Amino acid sequence: MHGVHSHRMLSLFPPPQPPPLPDFSSILIAGPYHQSALIHLALSATASTPPGSSIIFAPSKDALKEGLQLLNDAWLTAHSGEGATVEISSKVTIFYPPTPAHLCLLLSLLHVSNEKSLEYTWASSQTVLPTAPNLIIITELSSYFLNPDDESSSSSSDLTLPSYLNLVNRILISLSSMKRSSTGALPKLALFDSRLSNFKLPVTNQHQRLFSDGSSSHPQEMQALPLVERFFQWVGIFEEDSAFVPSSQGEESTLEGQFKQLRMYRPNDETDTGVQFVTWTEKTQLSELGTGLQETQFRGFNIRSAMAV
Repeated sequence: MHGVHSHRMLSLFPPPQPPPLPDFSSILIAGPYHQSALIHLALSATASTPPGSSIIFAPSKDALKEGLQLLNDAWLTAHSGEGATVEISSKVTIFYPPTPAHLCLLLSLLHVSNEKSLEYTWASSQTVLPTAPNLIIITELSSYFLNPDDESSSSSSDLTLPSYLNLVNRILISLSSMKRSSTGALPKLALFDSRLSNFKLPVTNQHQRLFSDGSSSHPQEMQALPLVERFFQWVGIFEEDSAFVPSSQGEESTLEGQFKQLRMYRPNDETDTGVQFVTWTEKTQLSELGTGLQETQFRGFNIRSAMAV
């Protein structure tokens, strides 16, 4: 397996020939993506324009670590200790803001060092950047809105669909403000949220009183994705591959592995009615390194286009 992410080609998959993402300024990734997708995107974006860097924001260090260990990406296992990969990885910074307020604060502190950098001597050295990062990745915003004891319900009556949309908007505003402190290009933005393709939130936190006994109904809930995707240039949805798998059967497992599909489209471009599909097989087997652990390999990539229905 090739040990270096190629220059100028951003991808959610490992080398040697990963399917490239379309050129984007912002992209939303939803559905059951593999946990290493954000790592491969960060590495490929960092390598794309030297000297580059990437920043990842994840709500939970434990959840990110557990997801990577459970997947055990074969390419990362084999090449993460190699010099070229280590060099690129050293330019990827990960923050773990536990709440939306912490996330927005960290984003507001990010700025590019310049002749006025003395104004920011109170800021953490990790938020003072020599150059603007190539890419900023935000992960699992929906986890901020879930009850830890019951992921089917929101964690607070104050957390509504407008709250989620406002958080996305604040993220975009924070990134645009970074442009004022940099002579370089604005960082690309990728938002990963595995729950978003089926995520619903109440429209309001006000209960509707409809009954004579004074009881109230639950507030109306709406699907988040159709509204959130309007903030992004591109959207990628991980889903079952309909070319292989009947909709009633879930992911089909064969001797070759599980068939998967990524569907990509531009939600705001009415002149572009095309949809791009990437299909592949994920196979889990004993590690070729003799560790006795299961590892995941990505094989048989196929790219096709279709007209949106």
